[in-house]
Amino acid sequence: MRTTILITSPSPGQWQAPGLELFEFSPIIPGGPEWLTKPVLIALLSAIVVMALCWAAFAKPKLVPRGWQSLGEYAYVFVREQIAKPNLGQDSDRWMGFLLTVFLTVLIWNLMGVIPLIQFPLAAHIAFPLVLALTVYGVKIYLGVRHHGVRGYLRGIVHLESRRSCSPCSQACSWPAAYAAATSADKPATARLSQRAPAACGEC
Repeated sequence: MRTTILITSPSPGQWQAPGLELFEFSPIIPGGPEWLTKPVLIALLSAIVVMALCWAAFAKPKLVPRGWQSLGEYAYVFVREQIAKPNLGQDSDRWMGFLLTVFLTVLIWNLMGVIPLIQFPLAAHIAFPLVLALTVYGVKIYLGVRHHGVRGYLRGIVHLESRRSCSPCSQACSWPAAYAAATSADKPATARLSQRAPAACGEC
C-alpha cells in the first residue's frame, strides 16, 4: 500500500519561499529571558567544547603526545603552518592562542549543523560571525596603527603619494627581470645579481 503526502502552501496555488522567520527563535524557557534562544545555547555549548578540548590537550603536555594532546597538536600545527606563518611570518607564534581559538570556534560552529538534535550551523546566523569578524578586524587595525602609525598604516592600504619615474628607479624596478635572466646562465645567481641590481631612488 502506498501512502501519498500532499504538502500545500497557505495560499492556494501560490508557493512562498522561506524568509527570515527561519532565524527567529523563541526563548528556550517559556517566559524566560528573550535572549536565551537556541543559537545562544549552541554558542555557549561551543565555547565549553573549545575550552574542554584545549584543556584536555594542553593542560598536562607530555614529550610524546598521545590522545587528546596529539589531536590538539595537529590542530595547532595546521593553524600555525597553513594560516599564521603565511600571513604573519615570524611574528605568528605570538598570536597562536588567539588564532587557534578562532579556528576551533568556527570549526565547532559548523560541525553543529551535522550533530543530531542540534542541526543548526551557528555561522548561518549573521550575528555570530559578524561579531567575530569585527573583533578580528578591530585587532588588525589596532595593531597596524600601533606598529606603523596612522599614516604608515594607511600608506599600506591606499596610495597617498604619486609615484614618479626616474632612470635609477626604473632600473631597480626591473629587478624581477634581472633575476630571471640571472638564474638562466651558468654563473652563480647571487654574484651576477649583486652587479646588475642598481639602488632604488627612494621615491617609489
